[in-house]
Amino acid sequence: MIHIYIACNRSDEEHLSVWPGPSGLGFLFLAVLLLAGCNETDWDALRTNHGYGYEYDYVTDLGIQVRNDSTTETPIRNVDWHFTSIAECLGVSYDYADGIMVIFTDEQLSSDDSAKGLYYPSPQLIVVQVQTETDFFITDYVLRHEFVHYLLDRSTGDPDSDHSNNCYPL
Repeated sequence: MIHIYIACNRSDEEHLSVWPGPSGLGFLFLAVLLLAGCNETDWDALRTNHGYGYEYDYVTDLGIQVRNDSTTETPIRNVDWHFTSIAECLGVSYDYADGIMVIFTDEQLSSDDSAKGLYYPSPQLIVVQVQTETDFFITDYVLRHEFVHYLLDRSTGDPDSDHSNNCYPL
């Protein structure tokens, strides 16, 4: 028997539905399960990519979609280099690059301006607040930090919210 597992991340719990496989009206049943398993916030995040949209300026050689919404010219040419160096530190495949979007922005990411980067697991998105032109090392640091969360989430299912991995940039 074939089982299809439908997971939906919810703010209050992890929701998992099991369906025994396609038969007759199976695909309609699958759609109903998908709609029942996720709340409106989940669908809105998927539809709008957490409010950032799905537009991008270019795709890197590794397949990372990149958009620069910053008024500061960002050194986005180094995105692949940062990704590969973190992937090598973690010992994971470069294949995880396909499917992630990175957005550089001037917008404040938290109400108290403490967050300089955000990682959203579904849909997969990294947002980095660009610092001044003379502080690109901070922007690079934040990008590398968020890549650690992303790669750990993709490879182990745990984004390491407590920051215990030794691959975080110093």
